[in-house]
Amino acid sequence: MLNGQRLPINTDAKRKLGCFVDILKRIHHQVSAMSDRYCKVHIVFFNFHLLEYQPDNDIVSDLMRVIKKQLKRYYRSELAYGWVRETGKNEIPHYHVTLMLNGNAVNNQHCFRSRIVKIFKARESYATEPHFSVGEHTVFRNESASWADAFYHLSYMAKVSTKGRKPHYTNDYSLTRLMPKPKCSKPDFIALALDAKESTDLKVPIE
Repeated sequence: MLNGQRLPINTDAKRKLGCFVDILKRIHHQVSAMSDRYCKVHIVFFNFHLLEYQPDNDIVSDLMRVIKKQLKRYYRSELAYGWVRETGKNEIPHYHVTLMLNGNAVNNQHCFRSRIVKIFKARESYATEPHFSVGEHTVFRNESASWADAFYHLSYMAKVSTKGRKPHYTNDYSLTRLMPKPKCSKPDFIALALDAKESTDLKVPIE
């Protein structure tokens, strides 16, 4: 809730699908932590597909390790990120990824995207190039509208549909664990409107 207003999440209400609560909470926590550090947080979304089935997440883990190292060094910014693994009817996994960094440091979108594409091209034998979402967001500290828009987009990563089709030892998602700075004011923002019963459930039903 934000000032008593219920915030929508990006899922299919007609099909009564839901979202994983933990993913929503983790996303909110990371945006909060970045907003504590920077007055503007730039948020980018992309997805990519594996070329063949992989039972683990070694490919995305390697990609995120390199992306984090290069972007932090170039932009001199803390970086938060998250990815989710999904599997469609062809049984080949694909991933949705979000990156969050200092919005004051990213002045050229083409340069930013080119750096990520270059990393993927070095691994073109087992992953497609990233497809960037048209919607990128800049979250301004304590500005509720930018928070709401970004969270609606980010919440798509938490949808239940197409997750879970993997070995029991393989994770459906991973997000950084960046902690908010102590004694820093945070936006008066909470994205999850759950009652006591819903908060103990794995999924958030869509009304």
